[in-house]
Amino acid sequence: MSISDYPVGAGGDLRFSSLRGRSPDSRARAGIRYPSPFFDIGHTYLPPNLKSLLRWCRYYYYTNPTINAAVTKMAAYPLTELLYDTESTGHQHVWDNLLSRRLKLRSFLYGVGLDYFTYGNAFIGISFPMRKHLICKSCGASHDIQRTDYKFRDFKYEGVCQTCHHQGEFTVHDRYYRSADDIRLMRWNPEDIDIEYQSHNGTKKILYNIPVQLRNDIRLGKRSVIESVPDIYVQAVKQNKALHLTKCYHFARESISQNSKNMGWGISMILPVMKETYYMQMLRKAQEMIAQEHIVPLRILFPQGGSATSDPYSTINLQEWSAKMRKEVEAWKYDSNHIPIMPIPVGNETLGGDGRALLLSQEMRLIEESIIAGMGVPIEFVKGGTSYGGTSLSMHILKNQFETYRAFVLELIQDFIITEIAKYMEWPTIKIRLKRFHMADDLQRASLSFQLNAAAKLSDKTMLEELNYDSEEEAQIIKREGAQQLRNMSDQQLAQAHMQGEAGKIQQRYQMTAQQEMSDVPPPSLGQPPQGPPPAPEAAGLRPPVIDNARVAKQLARKFSQMPDDQVYANLRTLQPYPELHAAVLQELNSMRGRPNSAAQPLPEQLPPRRGPAQSPM
Repeated sequence: MSISDYPVGAGGDLRFSSLRGRSPDSRARAGIRYPSPFFDIGHTYLPPNLKSLLRWCRYYYYTNPTINAAVTKMAAYPLTELLYDTESTGHQHVWDNLLSRRLKLRSFLYGVGLDYFTYGNAFIGISFPMRKHLICKSCGASHDIQRTDYKFRDFKYEGVCQTCHHQGEFTVHDRYYRSADDIRLMRWNPEDIDIEYQSHNGTKKILYNIPVQLRNDIRLGKRSVIESVPDIYVQAVKQNKALHLTKCYHFARESISQNSKNMGWGISMILPVMKETYYMQMLRKAQEMIAQEHIVPLRILFPQGGSATSDPYSTINLQEWSAKMRKEVEAWKYDSNHIPIMPIPVGNETLGGDGRALLLSQEMRLIEESIIAGMGVPIEFVKGGTSYGGTSLSMHILKNQFETYRAFVLELIQDFIITEIAKYMEWPTIKIRLKRFHMADDLQRASLSFQLNAAAKLSDKTMLEELNYDSEEEAQIIKREGAQQLRNMSDQQLAQAHMQGEAGKIQQRYQMTAQQEMSDVPPPSLGQPPQGPPPAPEAAGLRPPVIDNARVAKQLARKFSQMPDDQVYANLRTLQPYPELHAAVLQELNSMRGRPNSAAQPLPEQLPPRRGPAQSPM
């Protein structure tokens, strides 16, 4: 940073005249006095210096809702999360702590985007931490300015040296120190910048005109400003010159080649629609007048005449009638249910109230859409909506526009911010990238990629990269998750087998208990069923025991005879797999009850009828 040779910018103090830009026709005294010939719709006039339009860009950004919405969304939408390409976790943590937490880089980039899309230019710098020291001319001792008693007069620092007690003028020295916590990112106002462009080699010199408020604070010797501002600012104010910014990143919106005065400047996206915007202002002013004069109607009351012989104007006192009407109107306003009684009919006439028919809403809507289209922004992008209704070509153009802007932003971060900070702090640089942002057609593209992958026409790696995923990282995650799923399935199957075994043991134990209650003989002694596998061969020369069906039948019959009939039939059904035992038990029961031999009779097929409520035992 150095002091330039230009006094207060290249154009001097009087760059804007109070009469400049008025309508050149001085004879039309009653005509429209436009604020600038550029806004005269009938003229084809361009300002010789495009910098003079920067204040109008700022004005329309603050006052026009359409332009404000377009600029803010264009500045915010392309910004995404920062991703670091490094294998060192500690290195990544240091830079992420500085950029994301200390410098609030994403918020700062949003402000850069506002300058870029509003002015067409953004000037970015880095403020490194500095402490100003006063050096004694007598002994050379250095003192921190914040701990020294001094007076600032005529751009000089005067005081008493704390070391040699010499009273006189100090020299100033700015000492920079390394502290990541005190680094700040800054934006310069494009309206305070002048560009000196060299058309023969394409180089440019950026000059910074110190704002009037800061100049006045320095001249007055305001301690908070004097102690924090670099001394080169004080010298520039003293010499009434601008500063040459050597460490400044110029973020310019490209345009066509122009004359040397305008070369080097970016062109605002608001510039092509300024005349339409001024026309919109005229329509709003007209609609404001319509709203003031034609929305609320004027109501007139008068005595209504009947016939030629009963003219109220010749038969009544109009002053008394007028006073009576005022009282009745006041009474009606006090009580809306008041019913006035008048001697003659009252007529009324309405003037105005036709403002709805005179509103310019349709014309204003067309101009608003023209402004949005002239700025190169989709209408749905500004007005909102659940989907973007443009064609694939328009979406592709919008995506390319955002990708170009993101490339500029990435260049600003990588080549300027990170490089300058790493050089100052003596840190190793780090490579970063921006996370992919999503467009309205991403869902369709993802569906198409999935179909191609299912048809073996697209690799998994390409599909994942298209969806902004790391294929190698996803493969490692899938491998870990697959191993975990196998372990979970194995544990689940072991648990199921254990539960089934326990349930089988419990079921077998209850079955044996139930059969033991039915007979004193274990269940295997009930005889062999007619179907089933053949009996096991004799083991170790042992023969199976001989079962006496008659004895078992008598024991079961004695037990069944003490049971109700429905329980007897239920127990008999359990013996059907053993026909010989079933017949013997049935024969014993019949003999006990005095019935004839039922060997020749068919077995019962139906249960006995249930007992009614009256027959049930209490």
